[in-house]
Amino acid sequence: METHNQTWSIGVLVVIALATSILVIDARRGARAASTCGDMPVTIQVTSPGQTTIGTSGADVIRGTSGVDIIYGKGGIDIICGLGDDDSIYGGRGHSYLYGGSGDDYLCCGGGGGSGNTFAEGGTGNDSIYGGTGFDSLYGGAGDDYLYGLKSDDHLFGNGGQDNLFGGSGHDNLKGGNGGVNNDFCDGGGPGSGDSASQCEITTNVP
Repeated sequence: METHNQTWSIGVLVVIALATSILVIDARRGARAASTCGDMPVTIQVTSPGQTTIGTSGADVIRGTSGVDIIYGKGGIDIICGLGDDDSIYGGRGHSYLYGGSGDDYLCCGGGGGSGNTFAEGGTGNDSIYGGTGFDSLYGGAGDDYLYGLKSDDHLFGNGGQDNLFGGSGHDNLKGGNGGVNNDFCDGGGPGSGDSASQCEITTNVP
């Protein structure tokens, strides 16, 4: 699948420019959102569970609490880590790197109509993860997850649990399980769309 000269891609080095530093994530080694939350200097720390936290117009690294968090990224390239409990996390208008952690999380492309790329991982729990208009990479993790790629060429990985994957428009790559049969459902978004699917119990709208 083409990467369209975007900053992020799957199966190769993932490079994110953040402020004056460069964050390099090797997707081939499985280094996804879970391993970057603690490695990057936090610019905004959520102090109390349940509060709504909004990032700045620049690049942010926002870390949540062990409780319920509601976090918006706003502008720039944002890395947002929800950690524990049932979090609602929204990327900003730029590229978004989202990690839900434990609990049943809602992760979305952008609270401000973001057009950047979304790289999101739900972690444990039953998560709902949405991409946006950019080229998105969405990981369900453990639990029964819903993944929605929406527009552009997206990569959706259900991993553990019984997952539902919806590619939307564009040429999408859908992978349901982690090698076993988990009764995953994969919908490419439309016949003749150039989508591919694997490890799915039920597959629709995929050539």
